[in-house]
Amino acid sequence: MLRYRVLRLLSWLALRVPGGVMYGGGRFVASLAYRFNARGRRVAASNVRHILGARADRRTVEAAVRGCFRATAYYYVDLCRTPLMNPRRFFRRNLRVHGIEHMQEAMAAGKGLIFATIHYGNPEYAAQCMTALGWSFFALTEPLEPPPMDDLVHRLRASQGHRFMPVSTSGIKAAIRHLRAGGIVCIVFERDIQHAGVAVPFFGATARIPSGAVDLARHTGAALIATVAHRRGNDRFDLYVEPPLTLVRTGRAEEDRRANVARLIGQFEKYLRADPSQWFVLEEAIWDDRRKPGRVAGASPRHPRALSIGHYPTDRHLPPDRPLGRSSLR
Repeated sequence: MLRYRVLRLLSWLALRVPGGVMYGGGRFVASLAYRFNARGRRVAASNVRHILGARADRRTVEAAVRGCFRATAYYYVDLCRTPLMNPRRFFRRNLRVHGIEHMQEAMAAGKGLIFATIHYGNPEYAAQCMTALGWSFFALTEPLEPPPMDDLVHRLRASQGHRFMPVSTSGIKAAIRHLRAGGIVCIVFERDIQHAGVAVPFFGATARIPSGAVDLARHTGAALIATVAHRRGNDRFDLYVEPPLTLVRTGRAEEDRRANVARLIGQFEKYLRADPSQWFVLEEAIWDDRRKPGRVAGASPRHPRALSIGHYPTDRHLPPDRPLGRSSLR
């Protein structure tokens, strides 16, 4: 309940305290969290070292890890300030979009659009202003405990009119329907929480990456576009939109899935390498540094085909509705 009470206090303060003060408080909280959250430091350091390489000096890694904690704190400040957003003003003053033509062309095609992104900067907050373009999006989210926490986070996220549903069979079906109607689905996809991802190379090492975005695109024909929201100061972002990914289709389903996931996650390497300090993954390392040579990172024999958005994208494969546990969107 402590996290719920803290978030409730932050959401109350966000309506009454200037944004600059809120982000300043976020920096202070991040410094405390960095000092006392040893596990988070280890996870972030593992991820950063894979990006920067073994030759990166300790100070460089430490500075990036501190940035990861700051990015996490800023995420919660953004979340609490979401109800205050004026989408048109935010889009005009706070967001610079690079590659907006890729979004517009995909929407004009009418087959739906999948934005695939990672926990970097804050893609969720940047996407909230899509209503300025006349668009709304659908996203699958992680069920949170306790239930009051889940309700509060949902109210904050949905305050700009976008649709969020917990990851479940019905949630996946709703995502498919939304795409088939020409809508937008946002997926934050790099964390293999359900241990059901595919093994692909990522920064020269093997990582397990969920394939849900690729599978949805293959099944629905929707455009699959990698996006990155790079924070350039408090609530200001550069949104980078890559060209649509052309899927490999050889007829060999598993090989195609692995190739497409590798190509998709590979599009994020240049952004992570340029600034790893904005990658707020503190709960679970992307690479399993303890694995033996030849072992797949993150493999779990207990969940060979765990139900997830990555493995059951079609209606005929979906079992009766049930919660799927954590999703990739925190």
